[in-house]
Amino acid sequence: MLGVNSFSQSLFPHWNKNLGGTQADVPICFEQLPDSGYIILASSSSNIGFDKSENNRDTSLASSDYWLIRLDAQGNKIWDKTYGGFSSDVPSALLVLKDGFLLGGTSTSGIGAEKMDSLRGVSDFWVVRTDFSGNQMWDRTVGGLLADQLTCMALTSDNYFVLGGWTLSGVGADKSSASFGDFDFWWVKLDSVGTFVLEKTLGGILGDNCFAMCPNDNDGVMMTGYSNSPISFTKSQASQGSYDYWVLEVDSIGRKIWDKTIGGAADDYAFSISKFPGPNAGYLVGGFSFSGISGNKTDFNRGQNDYWLARINTTGTIIWDKTFGGNLEDEMARVMITRQNQILMSGTSYSAITGEKSELNLGAEQCWLVLCDTLGNKILDKTFFTTGHDEYAQVISDFNGCYTGILYTVSDTGGYRTYYNNGGGDIWVSKLCGTPSGIDDVNNTSENFWLNYNAGSSMLSISADGLIGKQYSLQIFNSNGALRFEESGTIMGNTLSRNLHVSHFSSGMYLVKLQTEKGNYSKKFVKL
Repeated sequence: MLGVNSFSQSLFPHWNKNLGGTQADVPICFEQLPDSGYIILASSSSNIGFDKSENNRDTSLASSDYWLIRLDAQGNKIWDKTYGGFSSDVPSALLVLKDGFLLGGTSTSGIGAEKMDSLRGVSDFWVVRTDFSGNQMWDRTVGGLLADQLTCMALTSDNYFVLGGWTLSGVGADKSSASFGDFDFWWVKLDSVGTFVLEKTLGGILGDNCFAMCPNDNDGVMMTGYSNSPISFTKSQASQGSYDYWVLEVDSIGRKIWDKTIGGAADDYAFSISKFPGPNAGYLVGGFSFSGISGNKTDFNRGQNDYWLARINTTGTIIWDKTFGGNLEDEMARVMITRQNQILMSGTSYSAITGEKSELNLGAEQCWLVLCDTLGNKILDKTFFTTGHDEYAQVISDFNGCYTGILYTVSDTGGYRTYYNNGGGDIWVSKLCGTPSGIDDVNNTSENFWLNYNAGSSMLSISADGLIGKQYSLQIFNSNGALRFEESGTIMGNTLSRNLHVSHFSSGMYLVKLQTEKGNYSKKFVKL
């Protein structure tokens, strides 16, 4: 059995998938399901087209909706669902439950479409409960009279939902606790059917922004984000620099048990927290840092900003901290413990081969994975190659020890990516494993797929070779994402050749997609 270290710290592409509509579609949350499939929660401004089966609830397409996408274990879409009101609904958090999903985010919508409750202020927390097929069961709006933004959620050990984020609101609407400073952490508790139970405000006199939480062992939660507040109100420690990591343990009724400020002399921003496995094992807090050796930071800065990881015990004392980065910008978005009991960090990087970064980017900004042991010693790092500028990247560890990354890109084919972009920016999912795939996905590009359009005869010739398997599916979409042609059939030998009359197609750009058992291919042509 090959382990992660037995192949000279290499990861190989196995498959990649593109998901998107006609506008911008941005992945926010990504999890693997017990059947080895995946669930994606994205922000979408697209109407029906390409991979999106429902229209944007805002007919002007000026704002976004929640977009939930269910994939099988090979990354093929099983279904998708859209949820929103008639204004802006931006998702930020997802919980996988025993019998469905809880979707969370921020809404400026009033009653309409999937939103069943009124707007409280400028923006509110909005959660949607669904079954495993994505059917809405209930939704809940919680807000004060000003701006409130949901960023994270947790299911506690006593089966309550805790919502977290930041608030500018004082007392009013659903908020009975006063504001402390600029931005405050906001803790909101719902029961299992979405009934509002309790809320609490936590913060100092300046800016306190909550971005992540996880359950503890005592019916409460751990919360983290960043703060520039001095000692004041619920903040008990002085700032180390400007912004620092701020970590709190909060009990089942929203009372602070303890808080810790963790940082160096410059800015440090926490975006992820994960419980270390085992009783009383503590937590991992991750984000990125501009600080050198100073305060709680024990390692030098590699470039402009680096991944910064701190392991803390159950009372917030730092056990160790580690820095990972190259010569430019490296921004960690997520940290998790893998099933192999290793630490997986992911985000994006601009850096060249320097510091802990061992590969040169193909595009400007790329998804970057760093894997460590439980003491924070680096095992490997890997870049997910595209030719573009990629954002909103994160990587999860699969049940089988592979790594599946997801990101937002406007790039076309190149690197590990074998798809053209559908609209204003798409979701790209790519799976890497420690052994090469039985099918050579590295070479599975559109080089085996050809189009020839004859304007005189309006004939489109489509051909592909080196195919494996018996079945194929062929689709042609126009530039608005509408399906104009579709067929499926049997491959004779290992080649496919089709001649299609497209005289009835309007002038414009078209995307041809071929799906086979070997993989997916796509190319564009212009109908004159």
